[in-house]
Amino acid sequence: MVQGENTDGSGRAEGGSGRRWRAPWCATCLDPTARRKEAQMTETLQAGSMVMATGYLLGGAALNYFGYRLHHLAVFAVGAVWGIVLGAGGSAAFDSGNVNILAVIVVSVVMGFVALAAQFVAVFLIGALLTGVPAALFGVADPMALLVIGLIGGAIALGLYKLAIVFGTAFAGSVLMTFAILTFIAVGNGEAGWSLPNLFSYLVKFVTTVVKSGDPQVAKQMATTHAILFAVIFLSGLAVQLQLMQRAAAKAAAEGETQSAVLPPTAPFAKSSQPDSAPQIEKANAKAPESARRSAPSSPLAQAAPVLQWRLVVFLDGKEHFRRQLSSGMGLRLGRNQGMDIVVPNDQVSGHHLDIIMDNGRPCVVDQSSTNGTWKKGRTKVARDTPEYGDWYQIGKLVHLKFSRA
Repeated sequence: MVQGENTDGSGRAEGGSGRRWRAPWCATCLDPTARRKEAQMTETLQAGSMVMATGYLLGGAALNYFGYRLHHLAVFAVGAVWGIVLGAGGSAAFDSGNVNILAVIVVSVVMGFVALAAQFVAVFLIGALLTGVPAALFGVADPMALLVIGLIGGAIALGLYKLAIVFGTAFAGSVLMTFAILTFIAVGNGEAGWSLPNLFSYLVKFVTTVVKSGDPQVAKQMATTHAILFAVIFLSGLAVQLQLMQRAAAKAAAEGETQSAVLPPTAPFAKSSQPDSAPQIEKANAKAPESARRSAPSSPLAQAAPVLQWRLVVFLDGKEHFRRQLSSGMGLRLGRNQGMDIVVPNDQVSGHHLDIIMDNGRPCVVDQSSTNGTWKKGRTKVARDTPEYGDWYQIGKLVHLKFSRA
């Protein structure tokens, strides 16, 4: 036994001179006051690490899962700030130093939307130039071809720009969330935690662990665990953001379909006084069965009546919900209740909202005293109405009925 070495914790050396001594670290370990101070410092560091890690976790989650929208919000905010500066300066200049608050608000909102549009316009133009200019240099002289190439390049640039926003925000958010979770784990294991859950502290912690262990297997296991954690968070963020973008695109497409569905085309049989009504009726009769043409009266309008064929299409939230070819003597009940011929699951539709009755080869829409009413072309409330080809009716905001030629 080396003189001065202590193995039993008593502070007396075995086999030595019997003198008591303490290593430098023992002064902290054996002093109750020092131990309390060290414990308080550790608790303070742990509490601070938990608070900071919580902030990083929430901020990282917002970036990881809603980064694309947060990016738009940030761009809008930048434009709004410029709008406040311009609005305040402009109103002060035109009003002898007095700032018009309303004008500042209006200008800031307008500038926010301008900033949102400007980023996409700039990216589109850059993409168009990066494809159109090389095409011109390589001998493409046709202006129409250059225009098409530029449009394609701009569209590709816009798509890549949106994906870059999604990937960038998801990556940054995943980094913050990963280090926040690792900090929680460190504090849970009794460590003081990392002062800042960032890349530098992670590298320091990683290198320290590797150096202390001296075992490359420990480093490999640690890196693998952290990489798997990061990959799971990153991929989940990508999936959520891409799903949100897909839903936004689907909603925009659905709104476009709704507009195209509710905008009535030119009705070929809307008025018999139109100059082209007779030729269109003759074309309709030419498509009719031979037996119908032989039994039809001689008048052109009378000839059209027996061979008129109708189709009803019901749209719900811009998507086709119901389609039926209407025949003579048919009657359909439309409503929210089960048991209706056309069940429309929408709160703005009454239980038994309206009836569609075929009368003398023509459909008739009969409202059944519904709560929200039936509106022809979205403008005129009707209780009973006979539609023409191309006419449409609206119930609430999301339900549309369109009558057309079968």
